[in-house]
Amino acid sequence: MSWLKSRYSWPVNYRLNREGFWLLSTLLAIILITPVSASFAETGVSGASSQQDSRIRLIDYEILLLKTEIALRNSELGVFAQHMQQLETQKTPDQFVDRFDYLQQQMRLMDTTEPQPRVEFSGAVDAQSIVVLLPLSGPYAEAGQTILAPIQQAFANKKVYVIDTELYLDMSELANLVNLFNPDLIIGPLERHKAESFLHNNIHKPVLLFTSIQQSYSHVRSLASSAEVNAAALQPLLASIKPQYVGWLVDDSASSDPFIGQVERQFSQPELFGLNPIEQSFPSLVIEPELLKGGVDKSLARLVGAEQSTARINWLRRTIDRSVESNHYVRQDKSLLVAAVPHQQAIQLAPLMGYYGYNYPIIWVPTQLPDLKIFNLSLSSWQKTYALIPRYFVYEQAVSNKKDEENINIGLFSALAEIAVEMIRRSNQPMPYVINSQIGRIEVKQDGKYYLLPELFELNNGRMKRIAIKNIKP
Repeated sequence: MSWLKSRYSWPVNYRLNREGFWLLSTLLAIILITPVSASFAETGVSGASSQQDSRIRLIDYEILLLKTEIALRNSELGVFAQHMQQLETQKTPDQFVDRFDYLQQQMRLMDTTEPQPRVEFSGAVDAQSIVVLLPLSGPYAEAGQTILAPIQQAFANKKVYVIDTELYLDMSELANLVNLFNPDLIIGPLERHKAESFLHNNIHKPVLLFTSIQQSYSHVRSLASSAEVNAAALQPLLASIKPQYVGWLVDDSASSDPFIGQVERQFSQPELFGLNPIEQSFPSLVIEPELLKGGVDKSLARLVGAEQSTARINWLRRTIDRSVESNHYVRQDKSLLVAAVPHQQAIQLAPLMGYYGYNYPIIWVPTQLPDLKIFNLSLSSWQKTYALIPRYFVYEQAVSNKKDEENINIGLFSALAEIAVEMIRRSNQPMPYVINSQIGRIEVKQDGKYYLLPELFELNNGRMKRIAIKNIKP
């Protein structure tokens, strides 16, 4: 069973029976009360430390072994396979050889059973029975209902079964229920943590998700992450410039590191992402962005070298003990600034860069989309800055000032539902392909992810104008 040998890992909620809890509790008690046998007087400090490290490793191994046994006992095969991968990379202590050998025997028995037929998402086009997994109660009920309506309308001639995921905390229970329907296609779950946990239950049906997930499956279509779509949207611009000519400013949010990492991978191996190769490859590129710390002014001063210039001037004044007239020296090796920072900090970029004498393009990549009212109020404060924003946000921004906003049926979730219907109808079409929707361009790539690409807008003195990224000249 090839799926047991996946190189990916994932978070899993373990289901321990009463025996499992007793074993863990007993083991922890042993850890807490058992003293180290060798004394410092006999072995010395270093010897005692080494023995203690060995004991800790032994305890860690037994805990992992115990988790593996419990997963096997509870028939949590994905968890069992994951732990076995970890055990196989370690040397088995003598006292645990028999237990490990038994687990290996169970793994071999699984590998010799008849494998499940390979499932591809291309079969979704012929689906006659569909299970839809959405939250129809709780905090996400409105989103679930908004997605459900277009799906039911599009597949009115098919059997569509709807399950409220808000009623299930254990995704294995939900998976068992779904299997009873034996559907040809599964749509959902909506939330990421539920989607990933659901897929760990050996689902062998085409699945379409409205969220991003860590792992890729041949039978699953999932939404690309914000880091992936922002990096992909910038790729045509970054392909025309050498990496060392780009200045990077990022905050410490959870989305900044994945974004920089994705850009590095695209520079190194663009063909893996279905992108156009750049003229020169950078296989070992490591981007070292400036971290937003101590305010935008200080962060930009460090980025352009003005802070170092000031330090040198101050040193010279102290050394010669007299005043010195000077101009700030700033770096001249950059021709583009990409800033993954919040809204309020992004507004300050253009004025500060102008202060240092720079007039090259500034690309703002929002780490989080701003509140619409705050964004509208701030439009007049923007100086020439290019913002990478999803089209649906621009639509919402435009209608937020209109009195008939309630009558305008444009929303992210309804649009995602329509995109889902289109992907199902085109599921047997070779990838990559493009869907033009009301919320922007959707690219379905070879990795099975669909990219809701943002668009570039120029923000300047109260105006907001769409700009083709190819027209930006660093």
